[in-house]
Parts: sequence; structure tokens; C-alpha cells
Amino acid sequence: MKTKFPFIVAKRYLKQIVSSASFLAIVLSMISVVFNLYVSLRILDITGSPAKQTLALFAYNAGYTFMSFIWRHIELGNKFIKALFVLLSSALIPIFAFVSFSENFYVILVSFVLFSFSLAILNPLTVNLISRRVKRESEISLKYNYYNSLGSTIGYLLAGAFTGVIKLGFLILTLGVVFLVNVINIRREVEYGVPKILTGPLPHHHSFHINIDVVDKLTDIRYDVFYLRLFLRRLSINIKRRHFLTLLGIFVFFIAVGLFFTPLPSMLILTGLTKKEIYIEYAFFNLFSIIGYQSISSLNLTFEKMYSVLSLATLARCILFVLPSLLSIGLVEPNLWFITTIMILVGYTWAFLGTTMLGILLSLVPHNDRARASSSFNALSSLGTVIGSLLSTLIVTKYSVGYAYIASGIIATISLMLFIKARSAILS
Repeated sequence: MKTKFPFIVAKRYLKQIVSSASFLAIVLSMISVVFNLYVSLRILDITGSPAKQTLALFAYNAGYTFMSFIWRHIELGNKFIKALFVLLSSALIPIFAFVSFSENFYVILVSFVLFSFSLAILNPLTVNLISRRVKRESEISLKYNYYNSLGSTIGYLLAGAFTGVIKLGFLILTLGVVFLVNVINIRREVEYGVPKILTGPLPHHHSFHINIDVVDKLTDIRYDVFYLRLFLRRLSINIKRRHFLTLLGIFVFFIAVGLFFTPLPSMLILTGLTKKEIYIEYAFFNLFSIIGYQSISSLNLTFEKMYSVLSLATLARCILFVLPSLLSIGLVEPNLWFITTIMILVGYTWAFLGTTMLGILLSLVPHNDRARASSSFNALSSLGTVIGSLLSTLIVTKYSVGYAYIASGIIATISLMLFIKARSAILS
């Protein structure tokens, strides 16, 4: 009896873990980041074409946005939602298998788009589960960001340890099975709908993991655009130049983000990094974004100071965005420490960028309009990133990866000029 007691306790705790919304969110984040980067590297292995790799990421982001739009406007009963949750979770396993064993680019592309469709539905359902376990709506985004960041970091580190098509395929399939088991255990709590109020910056990947992530947005793009229009309409009553310049600057900046992250796997492969090193680089990026959030959370920024921090962080990104082009055109020899420094600084500055952008938008509206300001940020970042992803695909197809990074640096510089003009308008 004494020997069985620890086993029973361990079994009970294990059951509680695999039946929790937090564990579900962490595993889904792990699946998302590992599979995104795995698909990009798999396509590069099979085709050797950066153009096809960027095309796949653009198709993924477009599919995610499209399905988010469809999902938001479908009314379904909770019984059907529970069944759909299990069905989509089950569908992930054959999707992973097709990508792992297929040598055909178009089979992988279709599987990747189907994955984006599934993720666009599974993400909001997971957020809804988390929202039922917090007392305040302001905690929803904070908790999801934490689970997303934790899952992303663990996922990249595991992927680095399981380098290789067979090992990584086995890891992804295992994560899919774990996710399905968790969904089956927790399905009774699933309900239709997504929390409308998300007051913190959404994970940038890291929906756009490779973007990440894409991009991944938690709210439907049409819902966000609706509130962006309402947000702009309210500002137009007493419109000021800095408001328009700030909004335009955010939109332009995320075009640069899409241009930077979409061809990143191809750039890292071209510089001679191994797959294990690439996964570790993404882990560094994600880890230092978490550290960045911890750093900025201790600062007490006024409205004017937020513009200063935003301008400095954007200036850093202008330099960082163009540095990979030096590797592509041969001006700088491929160096692991050089690339690691870029990834660390890009991750660290994201925390300052995301926080100040959203903070400025929240400061432009009354307290009861914070949800609309948050949705406006989501809309601007989503639309900008998808456009940047498309531009990246076109540039890489016609020219080369290096030109995409030159364009990214130029567009980021334009956004910096807009932010500086907006700040000057405040001080004048």
C-alpha cells in the first residue's frame, strides 16, 4: 500500500496537468512554433528554393487570417463545437504525418494551409478556456502571452535537441497526440466564442512565429478592422496630426516585420547554419523577448516617453533588419555569434515596440474604449504583417533574399520617420 501511494498521487497530479487549459495553451504553442519552422526547413530541403519557402509562409498567414474571418461569423452550438474541437485536434496528426513523409512541395503546402485553418479555430477556443479561469479580463492576454512564450521557448529547444526529419517528425506527432489527449480530457468545458477584451499586446509569433507566427492573432481580422474604423472615426472628431502619423507608423512598421521574418529560415540556411543551430537561434529570440517584457514592465513611462522609447527601439530595428542583407551579399562572413546577436536584439526590442505601440493607442482613447484600441493594434499589425509577407515572397522570387532585408530596413526607416514626426507634433 505504501509503495502505491506515491504512484496514485503522481497519477492524480498528472491527470490534473493534462486536463488544464494552461497545459493546452503551452502544448499548442509548442506545436505551432515547431511545425512552422519545421515546414520551412523541410521545403528548403526538398526544393532548395527560398521563393517556395516564403510562398508557403505567405499561404499560411493568408489561410490563418481567412479562417479567422470565417470562424468569427459562424454561429454553432456548443455540442458541435466540442466535437469540432476534438476533430480538428485529431486532424493535426495526419497533417503532421503528410508533411513528415511527403517529398512533394504541393502536398506540404496544402497540409500547411490546412494546419493554419485548424490553428485559427483552436487558438480562440484555447483563449476562451483560459478566460474562464481568470477573474479579471485584463489577465487574459497576460496569461496567454506567458503560456505562449513558455511553450515557444520549450518548443524551439526541444526541436534543437530532436534535429533531423525522422526525429522532428516523431516529436511533432508526439506533441499532436499529447494535445489530442488533453483536448479529450477538457472538451466538456469548451464553449463557442472568444473574449472580446484583450488589453495586452498579443504574441507577435509569434503568431507570426517565423513569423510569426504570424503572425497568430487571437481575434478575427474583421472584428479588429471594424474597431479600427470606429477608433479612427472617434479620433476624427478632433483629429490631430500625431494620431494619424502614429497609426500609419505602426502599420508601416509591421510591413517591415513581415519582410524580415518570412525569408528568415532561408537566410539562416544560406549562411551555413545547421538545423539545430537554427532552432536554438529562434529559442534565443523568444527567450530574450520574455526578458524584454520583464525589463519594460519595471519602467514607468509617460505618454511622451513612450514615443521616445518607441523611436529608439524602431531605430534599433532599422539597423537589425538590414544586417542580414550584409550576410546575403557577402560583405560580412557568416558568423554564428553575429547571427545570434541579431536574433537576441530583435527579440529583446520586440517587447519595447509592442508595449509602447499599444500603450500609445490606449492613451489616445478613454478608458472604456481600451478594447477598441487593442483591436486596432491587432488589425494594424495583422494587415501590415501579411502585406510584408506578400512583398517578401515577390522580392525573393524575382531577386534574392538579401533584397528583402534591404527593403525591410528601408520600410522600418520610414516608420521611424513617422514616429519622430508624431513625437514632434506632441511637443510642439
